[in-house]
Formats: sequence, C-alpha cells, structure tokens
Amino acid sequence: MEPVDEASHPDHGTASSALRVAAPSPHDPLTSLFPAPLPRIRAPAHRLPYGDPLTLFDLFACYLDVLGRPRRRALGQLSFFASDEEEAEKLAEMASPGGSDVFFAYIEQEARSWVDVLMDFPSVHVPLPHLLEMVGPIRPRSFSIASGPSALPGHLELLVARLQFSTRFGAKREGLCSSWLATLPASSSSSRVPVTAGGGGPGPGPGKGGGLVAMYLVPGSFRIPDDPTTPVIMVGPGTGVAPMRSLLMEREAMMKMKTRTKSTPERMAANVPPHMLVSDPEDEVRRKAMHESPEAYAGTVRPSDVGWRLFFGCRRHDSDYYYSRDWLRFVQRGVLDGLHTAFSRSSGSHKVYVTKRLLEQGAWLGRCLVESQARVYIAGSANRMPSDVKEVLEGCI
Repeated sequence: MEPVDEASHPDHGTASSALRVAAPSPHDPLTSLFPAPLPRIRAPAHRLPYGDPLTLFDLFACYLDVLGRPRRRALGQLSFFASDEEEAEKLAEMASPGGSDVFFAYIEQEARSWVDVLMDFPSVHVPLPHLLEMVGPIRPRSFSIASGPSALPGHLELLVARLQFSTRFGAKREGLCSSWLATLPASSSSSRVPVTAGGGGPGPGPGKGGGLVAMYLVPGSFRIPDDPTTPVIMVGPGTGVAPMRSLLMEREAMMKMKTRTKSTPERMAANVPPHMLVSDPEDEVRRKAMHESPEAYAGTVRPSDVGWRLFFGCRRHDSDYYYSRDWLRFVQRGVLDGLHTAFSRSSGSHKVYVTKRLLEQGAWLGRCLVESQARVYIAGSANRMPSDVKEVLEGCI
C-alpha cells in the first residue's frame, strides 16, 4: 500500500500511527432501495465536500452512512413521514421512553441499518433535505499501522480482520470498510493497492472507486523509549498486535543502524547469542512446531530480566496467529526478549487468555514496573480486555 509522503507527517517517525480509511457502501443493498436509474443532483455544500453534481446513487453509496444503525430519535422523526398509520405507530413506539426494549430487539440485536428500516417501512417517504440532516456521513475507519517507517520506507502495512457475523435470527452482516478492503484488486506478488492521500470526504467519491483508497494518517501515541534499557511490555491480542509489530520493526531498524556504526569487534560483541540463532531450515521446523504445539512456545524468553516482551492472544493458533514468523525472527535477532502466547479456542487445550500469561510473569512485571519504570503498551479489544489487563498489572505492583 503506497502511503502519503512521510515528510508531511513528522509525527509518524518512531510512533505507531494509525491509518484512517474511507470506504463506500456496497451496491447490492442500495440497488434494492433504488432499482431505477437516478437523476443527478447538486448536494448542499455544507453537507458534502464535492460541489459538482452527482447521482443520488453516488450520494448514498459514497457519502451517507445508510448502512449505519439509526438512533431512536431518528426513528421518531421517520414516523412523521410514514403514510401508513400502523408503521408510524411502530416507529414512534421504538422512539418513545418505554420503547427501549423494542428498539434494542429490532435495531441493536439484528444490526439493522437505515436501508433495512426504509425497506421494512415502505410507506416512509422522507424529503431529501430532511434525510441529509438525519443520516450522518460515512465515518472513516481507523487501522493501526503494522509496519515501521524505517524498515519499510515508502510503504504501509495494515492488519485488518474482516468483520462477518450472523444476528440472532440468522441475518448475515459484515463490516463496511473491512469487507470493502477485501474486495480490492491486488497483484499476484503483494497486496498493494493505489491510494489517495487526504481524500476529499468520507468516501472515495463518485467515479473514484475501483482500487483507489481514500485515507489519511493519524499520529499514534506509542513511541520507542529514548532510554534503550527501559523495559517495554506489549499486550496486543488479535489485530491489536499490529502497532506492536510496527514498534518492533522500528526497533530492529534502529539496532541495525547502531550495529553498522560500530567497529568489527563491537559488532561481534553485539551479535545475538549463538543459542538464539537458527538456520533457515531449522527456522521452518521450529515455526511448524510452534503451530502444532503453540503452548510449548507460550513463554519463549531470552536470558534477560529486562528488555521487550510481547503478550499476544487469539482464538486459534492455526488461523489467528498473526505474524507468527515475525515474532520468531524478532526473538532470534534479539529484538524481542520474550514472547508469551495465549490461545482461547485451540483444540485439546484449555481456554487461555493474555491475562493468564501476565499473571505467570507477575514477579517480573512487578520488578519492571516498580524498579525500571517499564513502558506498557496495550492495544486491541475495547471491551473488557484493557481493564482486565490493567487490573492484573496493578496487582503485580
């Protein structure tokens, strides 16, 4: 993926930044809503970034978040535009103070969108100016960058998990941006697609689809400590491991640069210990063994009481163990001093989460946090994981 010019984003540096990507809505749900060819209109300038005329289809596909979930208040507003009395009453009920349970069952549990609601209530006819005020713009999705700027200058790598799920009653749903990214064309040798920096608005814009990705960089908060002796504790379950890879790639690049400036004897002294080095064939054997018995590699640690350690967790080691080869390489080269893995759905094993691996290293964590002022980086699920990890770390002090 070709990035924007790093010179225009000085904060990218050694920080683990994020990339915000704007995606259009898929055409299939919209064609059922707009089956006939639609006229071109000039949308209000205060609502959309483009002043040129565009079709209604482009308006709904590229700018308005019609696949987002409407709020309760919006359903109440829709009730005023329903010509069918029964439909108006149902919409008003869900928006009423006593209709929260009905709203939750209809919208939240089934992940219904604006398109679903308008299809379920066909008597609702909202004038376009009102609809523009009710439906918000498509919001860009943020993805942590999984590559280091020094290690891969001029390129960006993302770790994106495609969101697909079924509702309680079996309706198939998928994430807007992740599913769109999965449809982009890629070359046979890489997953590179052309991008456009900055974008003009929330979507690629009319006539700008295909493999063109509208995106912009957001400075991150993860940075490599100035003191190289500062311990670093990284907790990144699932795709939350992306910024950790970015930091480790940047640290590896910095270590290589430092080694190149040393004399020959110094370089020999700075080499990774022999017991940590394996040849390529052995690397392949060890990688295969790691996948077949990941629990055996749950605590791969270099003989050091400080350094950088990664705590990674996922469901299955054979399908969700992202960048497994990279972690092994980082350990071998002394970039990563400890790798602790947890797999919650691997067959033949108990459910293990990153909090359990953290508890197993409680004594070391306590020393690092109290005596060495270790840095702690946490990324991943926004549910219970961050608070659970914080509770474990506080208990280690």
